[in-house]
Amino acid sequence: MTKRTALPILIACTALGCSSESSDQGRDTFVPAFGGTTPNSATAPAAGQNASNPAAPGGPGGQGRANEGAGSPELVAPTSAGTANGGSASPAPAGNPATGATASAAPTGTPATLDVTIQAETLNQTVSKGFAIEPSGTALGGIEVGSVICFDNVDLTGVQSIDVSYARNQPDVSSFARFAILWGSSDVTTALNLGEKLTSGTGGWTTFQTLNVGLGRQVSGVGQLCFRGLQGNGIFNIDSFTLRGTAGTNDGITDFKIPVPTGPAVPAVRVVGREVQFGGPGTSVAGNSFFWSNGKYGSDQFYTPETVKWLKDNWGSQIVRAALAVDDNRPGGATPIDQLGGYLTQPFDNKFNVQKVVNAAIANGMYAIIDFHGHRVQDEAAQAVQFFTEMATFYGGFNNVIYEIYNEPTNTDWPTIKAYAQRVIAAIRAIDRDNLIIVGTPNFSQDVDVAARDRINDPNVAYTLHFYAGEAAHDQLRAKATAAMNSGAALFVTEWGTTPANGLGAPNQNSTNTWMDFLEANNISHCNWGVADQAQQGAAHLIRGASPSGGWTDAQLSASGQLAKRIISGW
Repeated sequence: MTKRTALPILIACTALGCSSESSDQGRDTFVPAFGGTTPNSATAPAAGQNASNPAAPGGPGGQGRANEGAGSPELVAPTSAGTANGGSASPAPAGNPATGATASAAPTGTPATLDVTIQAETLNQTVSKGFAIEPSGTALGGIEVGSVICFDNVDLTGVQSIDVSYARNQPDVSSFARFAILWGSSDVTTALNLGEKLTSGTGGWTTFQTLNVGLGRQVSGVGQLCFRGLQGNGIFNIDSFTLRGTAGTNDGITDFKIPVPTGPAVPAVRVVGREVQFGGPGTSVAGNSFFWSNGKYGSDQFYTPETVKWLKDNWGSQIVRAALAVDDNRPGGATPIDQLGGYLTQPFDNKFNVQKVVNAAIANGMYAIIDFHGHRVQDEAAQAVQFFTEMATFYGGFNNVIYEIYNEPTNTDWPTIKAYAQRVIAAIRAIDRDNLIIVGTPNFSQDVDVAARDRINDPNVAYTLHFYAGEAAHDQLRAKATAAMNSGAALFVTEWGTTPANGLGAPNQNSTNTWMDFLEANNISHCNWGVADQAQQGAAHLIRGASPSGGWTDAQLSASGQLAKRIISGW
């Protein structure tokens, strides 16, 4: 770690942030300025629908409830050599489609198969899920991550691109969203992915525009064609689509089978006394925490290998934290699990996002924290054991990977947390005997002194300390940290912010500087929250509309993002 000098006070602040309400303890949940709700959605059968099988809305605003059929498939290494990107597509910023993803030459079509328009209301409702019928009876809305709408007997002979008539009111939802066109199945793990596209905004939910999607793979014959929501929220309303014999472009084609990653070797992470060491005494790392992995909160779009690489190359980040959305059961600000769209109801998409980030970190010689991001995860202990068993099996051979098994306990005492932790740690250690495990502590991972008095019997366990510099009483919190270290506990700041805990407001730079002095003096590693874009000033790194592929200018960073970048790059 290079010596860090005191950070000067920034004069200008870039507007960034989130909207409306906040909770008293909303530390990692600065509320997005969008909710994914499509106005005026209806669920009654439209003309031509089977009344015994009407379109099922996916929760409020059509929030998708759909899972991947039988759940998450087992991870499979590719049969041929591939990149270490975790099977990710290469997304391109809106208005700049990825090159090299244009359609390949297709057989010559006939007038019967080309320029055919298929109306959205003719979907196969038995296979489709996670959508709502708009009041017009012709358009479909409520398309979210995991939503899938399928059409039977589509002839793609000679088709090289598809024009999608879509509408999206961008101010209501995430800056960008992503969908895929699948062939032969509604399941992304078995279907042929023909191409993906980012959606931005059309000016309103009933203002339809044409979005051309080039088919990156040649297909002939008649079969089932599906549109599947991948990232973001309020992905689109769709009115119809038209089969074209002209080539187009797309924004990538994702391989949904996560490959075994490869990358340069990194030192093992070990607890030595009261330090977490990254290769020897006095070694610590600094980096970034991604926002929640679910689509509902609208920042899953940044879970890309390109973002990870940009953080490594441009910010000098040595570590990233992937926050698997599990539950948001915070006092005063809870989102019900069935509306969260997290791992418990959307296991495939959330886990896939996390693994893309982890694989990209390994490929770039970085460390990666796999964070079970919730506030009462002792209630999901069985799912945690299953998840970390799978992660340890897949990543146990990589020094890069750190397991954070509890984000921020709320209204939960240390004996309850410890019992949960011992159960999950036993499952991990049955497979991975020595990678670092981090355990959350009571009161939003602040009462580290309480945990330190009754530590877990494992030689490579550290304890979580979280802080937000805009809050008061930081002398007391640092005193708790000092007491914990004096008791022999090793600490890791897996999440910290420059703002108040609700993620809103300007950075407190003086308090941030004081905290960085403390972390440096005690060799404590840390990850700043968070990799997200917001419409108002706040803890998010980015202003609204920043590319999900990195490449950000300083003008696209929030005041908090600029401050965090300077800290991380100088660590």
